[in-house]
Amino acid sequence: MASVYLNTLKPGDLIYAGVVINRADTCAYPGSQTSKFINEGRPIRHPCVVLQVGTASVQVAYFATFKESLSLPSHLDVNMWYPVYPAPQQG
Repeated sequence: MASVYLNTLKPGDLIYAGVVINRADTCAYPGSQTSKFINEGRPIRHPCVVLQVGTASVQVAYFATFKESLSLPSHLDVNMWYPVYPAPQQG
């Protein structure tokens, strides 16, 4: 993957970023490398959408699929999540 300069990003851009995910914001999938990293507080490379660009960092929202579930796991606060449906594939 190519790196980009912060000054080239704008809100709405899709990027991959190292994200530290709070354990309360996810589901545990035993044996999953991602679950292991979350439990250890290690960053995970995740697809994100840029929300705001600063001089030294960007604010992003990360995408989560919960193993491609069609509904939000019941223990998560529905007010903290926004459903995003993928665009139809082209080509």
